[in-house]
Amino acid sequence: MSLLKVNELTMRFGGVVAVDQLSFSVEKGEVLTLIGPNGAGKSSIFNLISRLYNANHGSIYFNDTEITQLPAHHIAGLGIARTFQNTELFEHATVLQNILTGCHVLRSTTALQHLFFTKKVRHEALEHRQRSEEIIDFFDLQSFRHSVIAGLPYGVRKVVEIARAVACRPALLLLDEPTAGLSAEESSDVAFWIDDLQKDAGMTILMVEHNMDLVLRVSDRIIALEDGALLASGSPQEVLEHPDVIAAYLGTGTGEQMDVTL
Repeated sequence: MSLLKVNELTMRFGGVVAVDQLSFSVEKGEVLTLIGPNGAGKSSIFNLISRLYNANHGSIYFNDTEITQLPAHHIAGLGIARTFQNTELFEHATVLQNILTGCHVLRSTTALQHLFFTKKVRHEALEHRQRSEEIIDFFDLQSFRHSVIAGLPYGVRKVVEIARAVACRPALLLLDEPTAGLSAEESSDVAFWIDDLQKDAGMTILMVEHNMDLVLRVSDRIIALEDGALLASGSPQEVLEHPDVIAAYLGTGTGEQMDVTL
């Protein structure tokens, strides 16, 4: 069953076509990875799905509901959460506080109930705190719980951003280069987390990634992009052995060399 459908999506920056009549779907429960060189349109696709950009043409459906023209602030409430290439966190808040903000979309209480700090508000606050603590344990962030983001190393910040997105309980998690700038050990941890989120939490994951070791390890399918257009799609092996992918990214050689180029 397709959770996300993208139909003939096109977006231009002036005369530059960032996404070119692109169509694909993300099936419920899978990990689908977009690969391609810088400028291939990968992050632009994420920005279109999360409604930070407006499409010039085409449509996006999530759970059979068209979201192409929805305001960006409605997207998280539908069940879509994302991370960014460069971390976007509250710099002067703690790790716990940042993760708690991810629970905001789960709130069912009203402003009036918060004003009087009703029993329902107190109960919901405890639930969100418990969920945040569980996520801190899941991502091994216990020692950073009360640390201010601005003073943390880059690798920890990347993990916190993923943790905050997971706090939303998304049906679809968009991961934009989750291992960029991470060490081999940290990247291996990310692979374990993605596997657990897919298999144990039932999340569907759409990922942009250049680390081909991670891509091959966690992806059910891969879509290769060139100049904003679909070049090839299929299983990791099918895509890496596709002649158009080899020609576009390598010129000559075999799919085993892909990790050197992407």
